[in-house]
Amino acid sequence: MKTVLLYGDSILWGVNALTGKRHEPQDRLEKVLQAKLGPDVDVIAEGLRGRTMFDENGSFPQRNGLQQFGPIVASHLPVDILVIMLGANDANATTRHSGESVADALDAYVGEVKGWCDFMKYDPPELLVVTPSDVADHELVAFAQIFAGAAERITSIGDAILSRAAERGWRALDARTVCKSVGQDGVHLDAVETKKLALSIAECLEPMLATSRGE
Repeated sequence: MKTVLLYGDSILWGVNALTGKRHEPQDRLEKVLQAKLGPDVDVIAEGLRGRTMFDENGSFPQRNGLQQFGPIVASHLPVDILVIMLGANDANATTRHSGESVADALDAYVGEVKGWCDFMKYDPPELLVVTPSDVADHELVAFAQIFAGAAERITSIGDAILSRAAERGWRALDARTVCKSVGQDGVHLDAVETKKLALSIAECLEPMLATSRGE
């Protein structure tokens, strides 16, 4: 049995762009991913609305992803593959993290998980990083104030994540090419778009899992 840990924000938690509520369990990203990967893989989701890559969210308290990460990942060890899918909330109007600072935070995540794995005497997991999907400025209604002007910052953050992944040799998925928000939400996904993202993550994970299995 292999373990995949997903660490993310409201996209992983499962905000439905059409209703503003949480997706039904069968439509949530981790459930779609679990069904695709099969029973030999344990998919664990750690998603929190408003979670940032690092530092506090200027709009919501207690969302510092890096600060929360160590104890959370330690609680699930051993982990074979870690999927970090953060960055959207770093681009909101009150947080405004630069692309480079978000990429730098990924290095801190790697150091954090290595420290916990060393302490517990496990090998560190392989890493897959997933960029945020685009924010549609022209469709923002429900989140117009929070994400005003975020589209340009999301582009910078996504590009920086992909660049850092290439430098470090991490696997990476550009979610901007895979899924998009619908309706008047402008940020989150409906069930169809969530499935697209989950299946694209599965495509990235399958060769990683095959390598770790020695196939």
